[in-house]
Amino acid sequence: CPMRAAACLLHGRAPLAVSIRQSLGAARRNPLAAGWPCVRGRRRAWTSASSSSSSSSSSTASAHASPAPPRSVMFVSFLWLEASSSAAGVRTGSLLRAFQRWGWRVHFVACARPNEHESILAASGVATHHVPPNRGAEFEAALAAANPDAVIFDRFMAEEAFSFRVRAACPGAARILDMQDLHSLRYARQDAVKAGVDASTARRKAAERTRGVPTVGADGGAVTHAIEPNLVEAAMAAVPVAGDDKLARELASVHRCDLTMVCSPTEVRLMRDVFEVPARKMVPASFFCELPEDARTAAPGFEPRHGFATIGTFHHPPNVDSARWLAAEVWPLIRRELPTATMRVYGAYPTPAIESLHAPRDGFLVEGFAPTVGGAMDGARVLLAPLRFGAGIKGKIVDAWMRGLPAVTTPVGAEGMVPGM
Repeated sequence: CPMRAAACLLHGRAPLAVSIRQSLGAARRNPLAAGWPCVRGRRRAWTSASSSSSSSSSSTASAHASPAPPRSVMFVSFLWLEASSSAAGVRTGSLLRAFQRWGWRVHFVACARPNEHESILAASGVATHHVPPNRGAEFEAALAAANPDAVIFDRFMAEEAFSFRVRAACPGAARILDMQDLHSLRYARQDAVKAGVDASTARRKAAERTRGVPTVGADGGAVTHAIEPNLVEAAMAAVPVAGDDKLARELASVHRCDLTMVCSPTEVRLMRDVFEVPARKMVPASFFCELPEDARTAAPGFEPRHGFATIGTFHHPPNVDSARWLAAEVWPLIRRELPTATMRVYGAYPTPAIESLHAPRDGFLVEGFAPTVGGAMDGARVLLAPLRFGAGIKGKIVDAWMRGLPAVTTPVGAEGMVPGM
C-alpha cells in the first residue's frame, strides 16, 4: 500500500515492514482500502509484502499475472527543495531518497521557476515538473505523466491549492499531508511573544518618560515596578483556539487527506487530544536521519574547538527572533563570563537587519550561509538555540546530536526531542 511507506518511516524500516493494520487501523473504512483503484478509473495489481509466504494457490495465480509496474510518488510544493538551506528541506530530501531506495519513481512538482535547486533534483533522478500557479491544465498534465500511487503535499498550503485536482484526476492516489510543523501552533506562540515584547517596550518607554520623577505613589508608598514576563513560558502556554483561521485551514487539510505526517510527538498528542483528529489519520514522522558522510569520521576533540555557534535559515521567523534575542540579551551575559568567547551565527538568507547584528568587537559574528553543517558546527564547543517560539522538531538540534555537539536551548527548542522518537 502506498501509505505503508509513510506509516513506518518513524521506525526506520523498509516500507513494507509494518502492518497496514497497525498504521491505519480504522482507516480501512475509507475508499482507499478497497483495492486502491489507480488513476483515471483504472485499477492496478498490487503485490503482497509477504508474497514469499503466501499460499501455493495465490502463488500460482500471481505467476500468470503481469508484473506490477514500479510505484510512483509525487511531491507537491510551491518551492523547489532546498536541502542546503533549511531543516525542512533536509527532512523532505531524506524522505524523497527513501522512496528512491524503495524502488518508487519520484516526481516533484513546484510552482517556482526552475533554478539550481531544480537542477539538483533532476540530476538525482527525480522527474521535475514546473507548474505555474493557477494552471490547472499543466498540473493535470504533470499528474498524467507521473501516474502517482501517492501524492505528498508539502504543508497544508500546497494541499489547499492542489488536492482537489488530485482527487478529481487520480481518485486512487493516496493523498498524504506532510505538515512539517503545526503552523497554527507556531503562529500562536509567535503572537504570544510579540505581545510580551510590545508590552515590555511600552513599559520601557513609559519609564523613560518618567525618568527623574520621584517613585512615590499618591499614598506615600513606593511605586511597584512590573516584573518582566518570561516570554518562553508564555509561548509554551499558547494554543490556537477555535476561530483561528490558520488552525481551521490546517485541520481542514488534515481531514481531506488520507494520512498526515506529523513531525513532533507533542503535536500528535495536541491534535488527537485537543483538536480531536482521529489517531488513524496521523503518523509520527519526525526526521529521517541519514548520518552525513563528514560525520562518520571521528569528530574533532575538545581542544581544537572554540566558541559557540547557531544555525538556521532566516526565512523562518523563529530563527530571526532567536538571533535578535541572542544578540540583545543572551550573548552579553555569556560574554560577561567569557570575555574572549566568540558567537558565530550561520543561516541562509540573512536580512540587512540580521547582518547589522555583526559586532566583531563583542565576538558576535554573523557568518551567513554555511555551505555545510559540518563547517558550521565542527569547530564549535556549544550549539546555542535560544528559540522563544516555534513548533515541530528543530533540525539544528538533530544536526548537533548527530555530530556529538552539546546543545543549549529553551523548552521550545527541546520540545518533542524524545529519545527513540
